[in-house]
Amino acid sequence: MRESLRFYDALPKHKAELVDGQMYIGGSLAKSAMALGYMVEKLGAAYVANLVPKDLLQDAVIEVYGNPAVPIEKMADFNSVEPYYYRPQKVATDLRMGLFSHHASVWGGTLAVKLDQDVFMPDVFVLKNESNDRMHNSYLDGPPDLVIEVVTPYMRSFDFGIRLERYASAGVPEIWMLDLERRSFEPMRLELGSWLKSPIENEVFASTSIPGLTVQHKKMFDSAEEMGLSILDIFEVPDSVAREKLRLRKDKDELGWGSVPFAPRLALKPVHITFEEFISWGGEVKFEMMDGKPIFGGGNQTTKEWLGLLMMSLGLAETVKYLPGEEWSKVF
Repeated sequence: MRESLRFYDALPKHKAELVDGQMYIGGSLAKSAMALGYMVEKLGAAYVANLVPKDLLQDAVIEVYGNPAVPIEKMADFNSVEPYYYRPQKVATDLRMGLFSHHASVWGGTLAVKLDQDVFMPDVFVLKNESNDRMHNSYLDGPPDLVIEVVTPYMRSFDFGIRLERYASAGVPEIWMLDLERRSFEPMRLELGSWLKSPIENEVFASTSIPGLTVQHKKMFDSAEEMGLSILDIFEVPDSVAREKLRLRKDKDELGWGSVPFAPRLALKPVHITFEEFISWGGEVKFEMMDGKPIFGGGNQTTKEWLGLLMMSLGLAETVKYLPGEEWSKVF
């Protein structure tokens, strides 16, 4: 398989999250490094040099290539990444459509959720009516009332580790973990800051955080093997989460793409990405290839912004490892 196809297959198409100031693509800094390495290799040294102060880039090259006796170890490894596959997105979308068909205030996919200074993208989340005022044009400020995550083998350690930990710290009251490989449904509720498994007593499970919301949990994977999208009509939805028509906020200070001028703060080591920078740069979570070049976020400007975020997240010393030293010397 060509490396470009290996790269494209390995990346999740709709998840890039911010944890402790670093961008996690597909729940992994290694995949973030793979995206960085692919961009550097395909876009070239001159492209990178236009975004980095010359003296700082020289310092990074000297640090990495100045001592030939020191082996160069990269965070990214194209030979060890697991392949991306389609079904998690499909299951999540089918669940959202099922809830939406019952007029629930349901969201997910690429919509960001701000939890303190971290940013997550739950597969599915539901809001009570009183939570709608926390919805902004580009993100939800604070915890959803119910989260549903579709877990794959490649995201399992992140989802059951960092994700559950941060959701608990932020006060997410309930989460349903759907393991796609094991076909398992594991609902959990937050009590005193810890996750407790909710008992499943029959084929209809009732939410603990949203009274009246129920699901026929054994049917949640029914459409996983089907092509195309389906509406999973397996929910009962109470009026407390009835969908309202939310309008775009017109406030001049409303945060969104382009709100913060693109000016990446770069150093040899990783630099903490702020919430405002993460929301303002990069556009949508979208990875494409055109004429052998990567296009991130849908355009040339957003590609620069993605590269800037990745260089901040992983540092310039990691960045320069993905081209030989002689390639960098040509831009000085």
